Amino acid sequence: MNSKKDIFGYDVWIDDEVAFNPPHFKGLTIGNVVSFTPKGFTVKFQAVGSATRYREACNVQKVVKHVYNGSTVSLGSHDEMS
Repeated sequence: MNSKKDIFGYDVWIDDEVAFNPPHFKGLTIGNVVSFTPKGFTVKFQAVGSATRYREACNVQKVVKHVYNGSTVSLGSHDEMS
């Protein structure tokens, strides 16, 4: 399988950054897609002060642009950002 869709219907590929809500966390976390699963994605991420983790995520949103003036992250498709 080449890609899967995020919650808004945009293509997500292996190595894409996605925002998702991992189990037992409050709020969104950013990670990288490492594989596809029947239900969604396996996402690699690192919480502050902890080791790298891998979690299955069903509902993800593709991250297309970071704004490094604090914690702002733009979410959406590459087409919308051009």
